[in-house]
Amino acid sequence: MGEGEWLGKDWSQEIEAIQVLGYGFSTYNAAPKQIQPIITLSKPKEIQLFLWGLIPHDSKTPSPKYPYFNAKAESLKHIYPWSSIFPKQRCIIPAHFFYEWPKINSKPVVGQPPYLFKLKSGKSFSFAGIWDAWKDPETGQFKPSFTIITTEPNNLVKLYHDRMPVILTPDSEEIWMNPLSTMDELSSVLKPYDPELMMEYPVSPLIGNTRNNDPSLIIKIPWKA
Repeated sequence: MGEGEWLGKDWSQEIEAIQVLGYGFSTYNAAPKQIQPIITLSKPKEIQLFLWGLIPHDSKTPSPKYPYFNAKAESLKHIYPWSSIFPKQRCIIPAHFFYEWPKINSKPVVGQPPYLFKLKSGKSFSFAGIWDAWKDPETGQFKPSFTIITTEPNNLVKLYHDRMPVILTPDSEEIWMNPLSTMDELSSVLKPYDPELMMEYPVSPLIGNTRNNDPSLIIKIPWKA
């Protein structure tokens, strides 16, 4: 694969091949604390399997006090642990959709089902992320992990939630995965995705249990607010 050929690529076949080899990760109900496929800036030609939930390299424990499942785009440059790894340890996370449980002012809306968000085109896309690797002082083994970057919601997602993951276009992927990109260029791609290119619909509350993982979870359910 030549330089840049991963841009906008559908990684489905490669991910399925990894599953055949015995590496398990959720396809229909991905969740924090699971192993998930990502592509890093340092190895842009291959898929790697990292833990979702960043463990800072200088953490004294493999279980940090605060769960680093997401990182706010507004905090990357100046807040620990993002500021030290953001410049070089960037990654993208392939996806076809994501879920959100309705919230208002960060509080769950009781009685409403979760919603699935995807591109109207049906194509896969990628989230912007950063990664790190914690070294076990006893065994010397590294435990790589990542977090997904979030931003303010666009006009579609804000009907249900006050944050959304940073979805990268093929052009913004090129900037995010270019080691020569400036800080200003990197900041320019950390923005809400065009709502006109997205769609949403209600899905089964069964996604609330991460042990549930089958195609029925992404089927639209009847619902009237």
